[in-house]
Amino acid sequence: MSDLGQHYRRLRAFRPLLFQSAHHVANNPSIGEALPASLVAHLLFSRAPVDMQSPHTAAGWSVSRYVSWLLDYPEESDRLRFIQGTLVAYAKSAQARGVREYAAVYPVLLTLVNAHLNAASSTDEEANVETEVSAGEGF
Repeated sequence: MSDLGQHYRRLRAFRPLLFQSAHHVANNPSIGEALPASLVAHLLFSRAPVDMQSPHTAAGWSVSRYVSWLLDYPEESDRLRFIQGTLVAYAKSAQARGVREYAAVYPVLLTLVNAHLNAASSTDEEANVETEVSAGEGF
């Protein structure tokens, strides 16, 4: 039953994002709590121009393969790194094409992904330090 509550909270937090600007979406306080940053990033990709490919398209994957990958890699940091790779590929492609200005959603996505990746890395590092300290206590 608690799992249903989590899904309901996520749905309730997601609904208002559908009607907000990209900047407001990326600064929503629900991100990282009720809403995974990767989910919000996918919403922002849906608003991007055609030349800014979604993660699965940039990787040359079908939607079904991408969904399978998402199910196989539930860690938010893995998903964010994958999305970050898509953003890097977009920037390189834009530079190669001589584009003078990135898509408006690009800096918003980049900031969102990098901020949450840094937060995830800090949490992972803290967990590793705690594990090492706990393991060392038995000596």
